[in-house]
Amino acid sequence: SHVNILQAQRDGKSLIDSRVENLELASEEIVRNFHSEWDSLPEQEKRHRRVAYSYELFGSFDLETYIRAGIFSAVGFFVSGGEGYLLSALNIADTEDGISDQEAKRIFVLKTVTRSFTILTRALGLFGLWWLVVNKHFKFLTICVGSISYFVVIHGFAGWSRFRIGVEIPLLVLSTLGTSYVLAFFQSKKSTDNK
Repeated sequence: SHVNILQAQRDGKSLIDSRVENLELASEEIVRNFHSEWDSLPEQEKRHRRVAYSYELFGSFDLETYIRAGIFSAVGFFVSGGEGYLLSALNIADTEDGISDQEAKRIFVLKTVTRSFTILTRALGLFGLWWLVVNKHFKFLTICVGSISYFVVIHGFAGWSRFRIGVEIPLLVLSTLGTSYVLAFFQSKKSTDNK
């Protein structure tokens, strides 16, 4: 699926469509076209050539495509609110064609609420990161940032909210620290204004 996403970025296609397509990019039918002796090859050699074809295809994109796909993936990882699961649970079809205006408004409201909440918690998490740096809690900072970075990297170009489950704890801890920091800031400002 990573190659599907990279191809969509390169060709200017919808990322959603590229994620849904479940093509086997190194299928036997595709790879056999590049090897005239395919039928006489042992099964293990066929697998090796299919893997080699996959790596060659994955490495065939320009740097801009990798950067753009990485940015979209990171945004999807951190900002998507998981509204797809909520829409599914409420039995609301998230399609662009064939829905009523009322249904479109419901979808818009649900997406706005879920993404706003996610963006708010990420902003508070940034304040939490700042608090950890300012107060020199570098071990805790390393654990939080390290675990979050690990999950971002291992999911590559497929940054969906469901892949964020493994890092929700550090993200929530950072958001909690950020909330405490912001509240303490406003309380100290309020107390200095009252003097």
